[in-house]
Amino acid sequence: MALGVLDTLVDLHALEPAAVGLGAFGRTEGFLERQLSCWQEQLVASHSRPVAGAAELHGRLARTLSASPSPTVVHGDYRLGSTLVGEDGRIRAVLAWEM
Repeated sequence: MALGVLDTLVDLHALEPAAVGLGAFGRTEGFLERQLSCWQEQLVASHSRPVAGAAELHGRLARTLSASPSPTVVHGDYRLGSTLVGEDGRIRAVLAWEM
């Protein structure tokens, strides 16, 4: 079953968003920039003590950030509990509870 969960995630990521009706869904540009900004905001919000090298790391990441990859379908909370499994142990559906 674990391999089925992994194989299903690989299949999910291989989908072309436009091919499954999701071409206009979400923000397809600037993903990595948004992630880096989000991580910085989370660090600042949770600061309870100095973290050596954090500012330097953020600066280095910002200077060397790659171009964002092509959009793909992802599941932000993927795990066995986000799937429906058939009696044969095969993954039959992937669920997104927050949707």
